[in-house]
Amino acid sequence: VGIDEYISMSYNNHIGALLGSSEGSSHGIGCGNDYTNNKANDKYGPHYKLEETIWVNNILGKRYDYLDLEEMILPELTFYEGGWECRLKSTNEKLLHSNRALPAQNHEHSLISGSAKHISEEGGFGAGGLLANGSSGEKYISIDGQACFLHWMHVDDLEFPGFSPLVIVVVPRKDYLGEVDIANDDASRRNNDAKRNAFLLVFVSILCAIILSIFIALLISVPLQRLSNEFSKMGKLEMVNIDDYIDDRAKKKEIYTSCINEISSMQFSFKHMKRGLISFSKFVPISVVKRIVSGDVSASKLGVHKRDVTIMFVDIRNFTTLVEELPLETVMELLEEYLTAMVSVIERNGGTVGDFIGDCIMSFWNSPLDQPNHAQLAVDTMFGMQEKLKEWNQLWNLRGLGDIGVRIGVNSGEVLSGNIGSPIKMKFGVVGDDVNLASRVENLNKYYGTTCIITESTHNAVADTTICRPVDKVAVKGRVGVTLLYEPLADQNHPDAAKMQKVAHSSRQMINHFWAQEFDEVIKLADFHLSMYPDDYPILHLLDRTRNYLINPPGPAWDGVNRMKEK
Repeated sequence: VGIDEYISMSYNNHIGALLGSSEGSSHGIGCGNDYTNNKANDKYGPHYKLEETIWVNNILGKRYDYLDLEEMILPELTFYEGGWECRLKSTNEKLLHSNRALPAQNHEHSLISGSAKHISEEGGFGAGGLLANGSSGEKYISIDGQACFLHWMHVDDLEFPGFSPLVIVVVPRKDYLGEVDIANDDASRRNNDAKRNAFLLVFVSILCAIILSIFIALLISVPLQRLSNEFSKMGKLEMVNIDDYIDDRAKKKEIYTSCINEISSMQFSFKHMKRGLISFSKFVPISVVKRIVSGDVSASKLGVHKRDVTIMFVDIRNFTTLVEELPLETVMELLEEYLTAMVSVIERNGGTVGDFIGDCIMSFWNSPLDQPNHAQLAVDTMFGMQEKLKEWNQLWNLRGLGDIGVRIGVNSGEVLSGNIGSPIKMKFGVVGDDVNLASRVENLNKYYGTTCIITESTHNAVADTTICRPVDKVAVKGRVGVTLLYEPLADQNHPDAAKMQKVAHSSRQMINHFWAQEFDEVIKLADFHLSMYPDDYPILHLLDRTRNYLINPPGPAWDGVNRMKEK
């Protein structure tokens, strides 16, 4: 590094410049007069290139162009021979020694300028200073954020007496430790990669272990939980859904089968037990099965008790004719579909199927379970059966079987309810006069041309929710008591409720005039009513009876009761 700026010496700056210049090496850059192509002014004045100068000795009469001099010859000449001057070729102007070399602090290369600044800032010629005579050393410095190795020493063994130049070397750390740094960085990167891979491996292992644990837990707990739920349902017989199980051809809902043998065995046993209960519930009312399963001892013992119930009888209209016209296999298939549809409606409304008597179904409500609205449930079932038949009749018509009609009779009253039979063979059911009356009422539909008839006791329980019209006062054969019959027309919320209210009101007027023996008025009202509803069979029947009484008056003692001579 050119250091003439820092050293007080008797030689011309050009000599110092030559001493300070070098070809450089693969790791360094020399500084000296070979840099003086920069003519920018600074505090030392302009700088000139070597080829612009010439050395002159007026005493000796010698002139040397720098091209005529060999390396280190000029300093030797100037040391032993005085009178040498450096002049500018173009003007012969004498140049001061400071006009030769560009100060190192101004060098364009950051390593040269940065190291020179560091030296000047750390100390000068004083004792302990970096530039003190005989000083030498080395240290790490930072130049523009780059780590560098700085080495300096005074050279004392030159051939020039009194001349001890300071040689300074600055080398970027990466030039001699770059490969080591690269190796260290590579090793550090590999180490970090190894740590990261190890962490990922541990993390993935833990995650897999957690997932595997959850999977195994679910593999065990899920089937057991489902099995527990099924047992709980079975204890309440909630798994017996009439829509799912009453038809053996329907697809059964089964619980998930575990791949663990012990759990699978439990599930297999449960399925068999479940199927057994389902089969049992087809022969015994489901409400009774629930009592037996729940541990009610009385459910399996003979015994009856009084209970207010609502009884329903429903059978197929003209079933005998149907049996005569169709093949037996077709009749059985049709009967199975019909009974399945009707029982599904009964079960859905909480009814208990008490018995099948050919095509007739006997069912009841409020036994054995408490159902305060038993009459309403029975009437809702009556309407539901009619809607269900509309759906099935569409299918039966497509098969060429025609429409299937039913007759329904409902009565509410006190009966004996419980297990009836013997200790060896028994069944749960209801017996009593009101049961017989319900059966008779169902049969009266043939007489009045109706589909559904309920008794006064049932009507009184549903009058606020159901539109009904009076049909007649009857005393069935074998029974002294008089029963007022009603025909349910629709629910109060039915879309045709307003129309049904008019029908009920008109019918009520006619029946009241009929009981009052005002037969002319009955005929008048009936004719008007039938002009709007020509197929109203109960009114047609009433009109026939009215005309008959006009010919054969019943007499002043008549109470309006229709006493049946046939069952």
